[in-house]
Amino acid sequence: MKIISVSALLIVATMLSGCSDSSSSKTPPPPTTTDSDSGDTLNEDLKKRSFNVSQAESDGFIDVKIGPNDISMHITFVMKDISKTIMVTEIKDPKGTIIYKADADLDTGEINSIVSGFADTLLGDPGSMAVFLPPNPHLELMEGSYRFSIVREDNSPLKSVNALIKSIPSGQAVDQQTYKADLNIWITHPEPEFNNDAFKQLVKTEYKD
Repeated sequence: MKIISVSALLIVATMLSGCSDSSSSKTPPPPTTTDSDSGDTLNEDLKKRSFNVSQAESDGFIDVKIGPNDISMHITFVMKDISKTIMVTEIKDPKGTIIYKADADLDTGEINSIVSGFADTLLGDPGSMAVFLPPNPHLELMEGSYRFSIVREDNSPLKSVNALIKSIPSGQAVDQQTYKADLNIWITHPEPEFNNDAFKQLVKTEYKD
């Protein structure tokens, strides 16, 4: 497989950040076939939603509902067989606008095209993958359902599909909030310069108060 992306830093935070939506759409969300089976409120700002994997496999997509005070989401797809690739082929916003579309061959790993205003790389990896929206301040979430269409190598089964959704109190701006979070940081880059003491100290300086 050629669809492999390795980041210099893999950061897992207990709290998600994002951009507030100053002009939420009132357009009704599209009909939802695959929705969350269960949801937990982890704290006043963070919600977790779990999806029925059998339904996601059958439909080939999941719909993630975003509320009026939700500002970011982190979607994770995990395969039962970690050698099999999972890929997002399309993302639609609540208005039905395609904000990401990829054409790639899972068998060869060849990427034919990617059309997106926020991503120039394939949203796919062997074993598991994650999507974070919005990735920059220029893309704001709107109220309604976001549809994530997926393909799986050899139709291999999914192990889990989850969403973490970050919110802010009604009437408050995200830039006025002060957030702190405990971080677990793994340095996964294979090059030696990303594993020496100087780089580790840089990480501590950049991410620690």
